[in-house]
Amino acid sequence: MLIRSLIALLAVFFLAIPAVTDAQLRTDKRLQEKVSIDVKDKPTEEFLRELGEKYKIPVDLDPSIPDVAPGPITLTADGITLGSVIHLACESQFLVATMEKGRLAVMSREKDELNLVVRDYPLAQLGPGIDPQTLSVGLTEMTSGFWKDVDGEGGEIAAINPQTFRIRQTRFVHAELQSVFDLITAANGRPRPPTVQERSEQALLKKLNTPSQFSAEETPLPELLEQLLRKNGIPYWIDATGLSDEGLNLLIMNSKFAASKKLSTAMRLDAIATQHQLSWTVADELVQITSAAKADETMINRLYDVRRANVPAAALAEQIVRNKELGKWMIVDEEGGSILPLGTGLLIRQNAKAHAKIAKLLN
Repeated sequence: MLIRSLIALLAVFFLAIPAVTDAQLRTDKRLQEKVSIDVKDKPTEEFLRELGEKYKIPVDLDPSIPDVAPGPITLTADGITLGSVIHLACESQFLVATMEKGRLAVMSREKDELNLVVRDYPLAQLGPGIDPQTLSVGLTEMTSGFWKDVDGEGGEIAAINPQTFRIRQTRFVHAELQSVFDLITAANGRPRPPTVQERSEQALLKKLNTPSQFSAEETPLPELLEQLLRKNGIPYWIDATGLSDEGLNLLIMNSKFAASKKLSTAMRLDAIATQHQLSWTVADELVQITSAAKADETMINRLYDVRRANVPAAALAEQIVRNKELGKWMIVDEEGGSILPLGTGLLIRQNAKAHAKIAKLLN
């Protein structure tokens, strides 16, 4: 997938947070330690257990993990935080990881759906102009989980008072909810300090925007990625499962670059992605490479300030969902993204390709 405006997106929408990063994985001091990881084809439960032993974090692994994880872990990265390593490993294996009472709890998403937890979300910090009723409906559209009021099963939202939501949901969906609340809070002038992970990703984006030069010879893709990324201090991870699901094999792919000094690393990655039906993005402090098909299915939440549009947010939202070039939408196509007007902003859940087009349109 072509992501030409990734650098601009992150510069303008610094508030975008990985949708499923758990708040406690961001803040627990033990998980802020920078680590070096080099594992290949290691069973998931063994990998997580060894991490816990090495970094003195008690790990509670659900017994069903060996039966539900799609495959072993392969990951090589230097200088990323332990929290990002855990999140990436679990996300790639369709697992959910949370810190609970000082212990790392890891379970399958199926098990997570059977054990809903309750958390309170204060509304005062979201700032003025946020209607609780509108927000409560919108939250069900901005997450991947099931909701009792919408689907007849799953989680539910109950307003304790005008300033608080009490939400019962899976741990996975709570992570998505927390990212939405963080986006709205920051957009209303009350941003939290950037985490270690977010600062690392900002530095990574600067490196990606730096021009890089290569010979014009055709090169095997694995070798090319080593030259382009790791040798320039840019850690990366290849989603083997996502590629395999689409019948893609990097080992037999080749690419050829023009010997230009003006092309940035990001632009070269765009060219590789377009040529081979791949996609790349920055998350968990490294470049993640997967199939274009999987990227199209991966929804990301971003909040856009639309005051400069001189059009009411609701009217602008309607224009966007009617524009076929901006992707599919649940309200129109019964699949795809969702959009929620919030005061002078638009909270949009869409894939990275659609967000790139939307950002260009709104800028």
